[in-house]
Amino acid sequence: MRRLWWLLALVAVAPGAAESLLENGGFEAGDPPAGWQLPAQSPITVDRAIVAEGRRSLTYNNLTPDKPGPWSISHSFAAPPAALLSVRGQLRPSAFRGSVRASLYLANPYTGSLQLMGESVLLSASQSSVTSGWRPFQFGAAGSPMAGRGVLRFSFQGSGQVWLDALELSVAAPPKSGGGRPHGGQGVWYGENLLGDSGFEGAGLPWVRVRDARRAQGVVATFDRGGGYRGRGCAQVTNHSAFSAEPAGWAQRVEVPGGHELVLVGRIRTRNLKGAAFLRLDCYGVAPGQQGGEPVRLASAASQEVTEGEQPWSEVRVRLRTPEGTRYVDAACLMQGRGTAWFDEVQLLPVRGE
Repeated sequence: MRRLWWLLALVAVAPGAAESLLENGGFEAGDPPAGWQLPAQSPITVDRAIVAEGRRSLTYNNLTPDKPGPWSISHSFAAPPAALLSVRGQLRPSAFRGSVRASLYLANPYTGSLQLMGESVLLSASQSSVTSGWRPFQFGAAGSPMAGRGVLRFSFQGSGQVWLDALELSVAAPPKSGGGRPHGGQGVWYGENLLGDSGFEGAGLPWVRVRDARRAQGVVATFDRGGGYRGRGCAQVTNHSAFSAEPAGWAQRVEVPGGHELVLVGRIRTRNLKGAAFLRLDCYGVAPGQQGGEPVRLASAASQEVTEGEQPWSEVRVRLRTPEGTRYVDAACLMQGRGTAWFDEVQLLPVRGE
């Protein structure tokens, strides 16, 4: 594992002042609030007494420990193409024990199905939290290469009270120009690659296999010495058994602190695939309100999936801002389903400017 203290000098992406893609982020209109989908008979309601901005907020008020949920609210929106999306808002807990997550889904341009593109743990309390003031939060996720439908979802699980208010979903402003090097003709400047053996030419290290032990017999994750995109080596994942819902592949862990913009980019080729192949970034660390214990997953983002049949080498990428409290990230090349997928030239690049 590399120690990357020099990352502290990188310039983080600043949130833009663009118009929000949410219709009613302050919950000011309607009861239930317009634009939001709430489950029937849920503990989620509009509150007019405790607000961060405006006259109303949304509250999760669950004082029944035997019905912890999860309970969710969601909002559909029109996602612009090839955009880095930023979610911001305010959260306030009171005597709450449980977790609050925000998830961002975008329609896959090839299948139309919703795909999880970004997720963040906004609150995780193993013990009942005391009443506190409003806490700002923010997380980002890379968008789809094509315009389409998106869904923002907030999930509450546990007992106590939590308020949400002043929610915004917007296209993030680019960072200020900085040093580095361009990549892929995108006009984006990056720092040095943080991964070792990005071309899978070595003996395996520092990559480790990722697979579900219950299905290990049917999944083979290895290095292919003759089918690489440019060099000789590449990573290969094959599953000839029954369809597996659990992804398998290769992953590498790198120490990265919170507050930095990262891009995971690589190439994928598939054959006889019935499922999906993709790159994924997971951030681990200490969640807001967490009292000790092992690091938890704070955020996750995945590239658009390469799906179905035989596909030639294609470049995919995923972009993610590490949330506060992040200690390390896992960069993974994964296949879900049945068939064969190859991965090559997988790099994890810190964004230094656009």
